[in-house]
Amino acid sequence: MSNATLRMLLKEYEQKRLSHILEAERKKELLYSDNSDLQKIDDELNSFAISTAKAILSRR
Repeated sequence: MSNATLRMLLKEYEQKRLSHILEAERKKELLYSDNSDLQKIDDELNSFAISTAKAILSRR
């Protein structure tokens, strides 16, 4: 496979990946707007994950 073909495929893959990330974020925002408790739960989970990671790293 030539370098040009590989670059083209990687660029196409990256564009699709970013498109799917944006779509997932859009859907998440729609869910949050329909139910504000979901955002609170998500925020709490993220906070818990960060504090857990910090605790694990501080033990080393």
